[in-house]
Amino acid sequence: MLMSLIAAMALAAVVPMKDTCRDDDGNNRCSTAVQKKMRAAYRLSPIESYAKAQVRRIFFVDGYGNDTVALEFVRAAGRDPVVRAHFPIVPGEPDVSPLEKELTLSQWSDVLALSRDFDKQFIQPKINEDADSISVCIHSWVYWGEAIDPGKKPRSVVDNACNDPPVETFAWQAAKMAIAAFPHCDLLDRTLGRNETALLASCSLLAGDRLAAARVFNDSKGFRFLDDKEGGKLAEFSDYEMKLDLQGTTYAGKDALAAWDSFFADGKTYYFWDEALGLNAETVKVAGRVVRRGTKDDGSDNQRADVTMTWEEDGSQFEIASITVGAFRPYRESTP
Repeated sequence: MLMSLIAAMALAAVVPMKDTCRDDDGNNRCSTAVQKKMRAAYRLSPIESYAKAQVRRIFFVDGYGNDTVALEFVRAAGRDPVVRAHFPIVPGEPDVSPLEKELTLSQWSDVLALSRDFDKQFIQPKINEDADSISVCIHSWVYWGEAIDPGKKPRSVVDNACNDPPVETFAWQAAKMAIAAFPHCDLLDRTLGRNETALLASCSLLAGDRLAAARVFNDSKGFRFLDDKEGGKLAEFSDYEMKLDLQGTTYAGKDALAAWDSFFADGKTYYFWDEALGLNAETVKVAGRVVRRGTKDDGSDNQRADVTMTWEEDGSQFEIASITVGAFRPYRESTP
């Protein structure tokens, strides 16, 4: 049994440590055609188009072959340096606008210092391994780093996390710098995201008074996704004065909590938190959706309903003051 497991793990090592280009889904991220698709997914031009600027760019591919975020640090002639966080186009979902923020001279100097050797390939020390041992590296992240300076040829490198490459170090340092540059991103609770790219994706869901929206993101904790067993969680995030408009029927207080809980009791209903709009420092509107799964395997009879929540500051934290759930309509997708 144990040997079978070890053998299966060895077979699961899809990306050999010497292969710098392959992601976990088998895509060759060094391929010109694949890189063209990556730029298109982020609505980005080839780095050569920035010939009169200083640019550092890093693309993140997660351990399952998914594009997650692309970061650009740009100092164009006659302009202050900026950082931009770009998010990939997802079919069937609204486009997410890039985040952009000016950088200080100190921050820009750090970018240049951190990116100096990101395209270098260092010799990895040999590890003395027992003849019976097996080294396995699976679900590794892949990083594509690019740089251009006026009058110089572009630099580019692709490598994966199995190799502990310099571009990986630059990538995560760049992500930390990007988060620190955006005040609303920097306010997010670091424990609520798997890593910096997840936090940047969360930042893209905040609008209006983004500092207030970030506070709601922190205070909402486990309420941004609910499955059929978690309807009762509403009581943790509201008081007994909360109002609920559930597809045209209104409830208040304890009745609202009971109706919301009952709405999720069918074992097929899920809630997703989509975007938070800060109306002011004390009020935030959260747009989301309820998805009710149908009986067909392809999901063609799934339904969705829009959900709007109003969060209001109550002392030191935000609580839900009201919820409106719209009518169901066809979801038109196999999965939410």
